[in-house]
Amino acid sequence: MESECKGRRLLDVGCGDGRLLDLARRRGWAAAGCDADQALADFCRTERGLNVETCDFSDLPDPERVFDVVALRYCLEHMKDPADTLRRCLARLAPEGRVFVRTPNREGFAARLFGRRWFQLRIPGHLHFFSPDDLRRLAAENGIEALSVSTPLTLLDFADSGAGLFSFLDPDSVRSGRGITGGLRRVLLGALSIAACAPLYLISLAGRGASIRLIGRKSEVVE
Repeated sequence: MESECKGRRLLDVGCGDGRLLDLARRRGWAAAGCDADQALADFCRTERGLNVETCDFSDLPDPERVFDVVALRYCLEHMKDPADTLRRCLARLAPEGRVFVRTPNREGFAARLFGRRWFQLRIPGHLHFFSPDDLRRLAAENGIEALSVSTPLTLLDFADSGAGLFSFLDPDSVRSGRGITGGLRRVLLGALSIAACAPLYLISLAGRGASIRLIGRKSEVVE
């Protein structure tokens, strides 16, 4: 499998601490990334030895360089213009390349259950939220044919549900940082996570998972 990946090119937009890039590099990919956060980009370069630029996606150098996979993992919701971001992905995509998008699901179980207490609404920098249909439509309008759109079970399902539940059970921890202590909180979250595995898996299969995963390619009408 690794030999099949050698020479493949990955661009991770908003690469964070570089875990995906590091994994891809270990499997033979030519991995590059960008992140506007100076500290994260520095960590990727100095601690992991990764090829990461400190910049916004729109300022990424070497515009002629293309990639087999362009990944947007939990960053599209931060972009001022998601449509422009997807068009930039196309410009960076090899002819048979793939776009990989992961973003919170505004129609997920936790979002519907907790409403204004939904954990994702409290994260700084979140400007947009999408449903699976929203994301599929946005991709199509900007030249990306969605090969698959799903809401698979991820750690975000447990984080969203746990954080939302604590906002009800322990509102002081949300308002003031006090409330249930860290040790007890971890024990409760662990117990809740074990109990929630099967229900959350079924919820994800029903399209109500906490995050949306889209895999797409250049639309045939895009030259």
